Amino acid sequence: MTESVLRQVAKGHQLSDIYYYETAEPTWCDLFLPQVQFYTKDSDLPYTPDRDVPLPTEKGARHSTVVFVDPLDTYRKVSESNDEWRATLLFLRDATVSRVETQFQVNYLTADGQERRSIFDLRVTYNDGFKVLVAYHPEYFVQREGLRQTNDYIKSVISPDIAQDVFTLTEFDVPNWASANAELIHSVTLDEVWESYRQLANAAASLTEPVSIATLCEPFGGTTAVFRTVVQLIYEGSLRQLEAGPIDVDSIVVNGQR
Repeated sequence: MTESVLRQVAKGHQLSDIYYYETAEPTWCDLFLPQVQFYTKDSDLPYTPDRDVPLPTEKGARHSTVVFVDPLDTYRKVSESNDEWRATLLFLRDATVSRVETQFQVNYLTADGQERRSIFDLRVTYNDGFKVLVAYHPEYFVQREGLRQTNDYIKSVISPDIAQDVFTLTEFDVPNWASANAELIHSVTLDEVWESYRQLANAAASLTEPVSIATLCEPFGGTTAVFRTVVQLIYEGSLRQLEAGPIDVDSIVVNGQR
């Protein structure tokens, strides 16, 4: 299998090294980002995190902080670790998600009436209004602290206006290929819309049988020119991978509307 954009991203290459304008000169590379909106506690926002995440210089040596752009609202947001960020991207890559809120606080009463609070990594809102609280931790920590039981209890006592479900995710819920796919899709959702988009969307809509991404891209300048547009169509649902796995030039896709 040839090395793909996916694997280059997974290896830590800069996205600007592998981002191709879809023009007659596909070797020209650049990265487009929208105007990023920076927030503080006092800024006028539709929502703010319930706690500030320290800057990387204030964190311990074992921790890392990731600053990322949310393509849903173009605000800069912060995850407390690389793993938490990758889990966040799994939701941002879902076209049925309308909002992602970081560091979301929930207040609740224990069975014996004591007040408690829990800060979840995310509250995710779907297009139909369904809300989910998300906690991401290493499996050993989840088991040691009994977090699944705690979060199941929180789900049973909080108002459905806060959330209707609670997810407890670990590294076993985020395989490497899914994480790499999510990173790729997140970067693609920040792209401009290229002229080839409409042509490729029409080609996707006319597919009657499975085809590799390389074959689909061939009439439009090849994967070097239009690979990222195909990824955008996968994100939107116009195309669908035939089997779960990494998105690369050898991936087999089908018409997502059939």
